[in-house]
Amino acid sequence: MPYFDGGWVQKWAQFVYAPFQDRVRRLRARMPTAISIEHQPRTTDEERAKYIHQRFGSNWRDTHLYNLMLSSDEDEDKTARVTLYAMSEAEQKQSTALAIHTK
Repeated sequence: MPYFDGGWVQKWAQFVYAPFQDRVRRLRARMPTAISIEHQPRTTDEERAKYIHQRFGSNWRDTHLYNLMLSSDEDEDKTARVTLYAMSEAEQKQSTALAIHTK
């Protein structure tokens, strides 16, 4: 997904994955009154696959589309911290490359 940083368009695409049962458990925790939630992860995957194919002509599971692939494990806060760290490192690398290029 593109984001803007000082007039430069950056791209950060991340694939966060989890086992099916973990995804269902998290959905139940967020929507305790939902009756049938087991189909939701598969529906989301199908929608994601369709979007990525339409937008990029690619399979959403192709690793080359992503800067980072990360298991959300059972600790969503840790996943967020790793994501922020990786984005910061990528931004620093981009800034260094840009500084060298503009000299």
